Amino acid sequence: MMERRQRCKNIVTRILFLLQLVIFIHSVKSKTLVLLDELEAKGKYSNFFNTLSKRRHELEFKAITDETNALEMYGKPMYDNVIILAPEVEDFGGFELSDLEYFTNKHGGNILVGLNKNTGNAMRQFIKTLGIKLPKKGVEVMDHFSFQYDTKKTEEIEVERADLHTVVHGGKLISDEI
Repeated sequence: MMERRQRCKNIVTRILFLLQLVIFIHSVKSKTLVLLDELEAKGKYSNFFNTLSKRRHELEFKAITDETNALEMYGKPMYDNVIILAPEVEDFGGFELSDLEYFTNKHGGNILVGLNKNTGNAMRQFIKTLGIKLPKKGVEVMDHFSFQYDTKKTEEIEVERADLHTVVHGGKLISDEI
């Protein structure tokens, strides 16, 4: 009888420990640095940032050219993730390209980069270190699977699925059908 009571007590103790562990893991936030061209641009991405906040990301917003920017302190990463929404940047401010590489390769950090047709040299250099070759400046890449934006007419045009069979390479139409 005493042995059975002790076994039940051990099981209850283990269950309580596991519950505490689950609560602790769920309460841990992911710290994310968001680098923008200008801090005022934060409003353009508000839906995205709200979604991240709901997923327990603690967001810290900074201008990418801020000289006080740092990814680590005393050899420890300050962030789990970095989001760079400053595609035309020519200088990373308080850190170098090698710091971004170190953040991903040694600390296992995640980086999300937003680019456009005028992507600056600093971002091009970083993307190149990842083994990705970007098109020349000025080349636009369009999403043909959902909709395209016509800047001349300033209206959204919904694309039918049947119209998606084109191959474009280097800005030239190669074939209308795949």
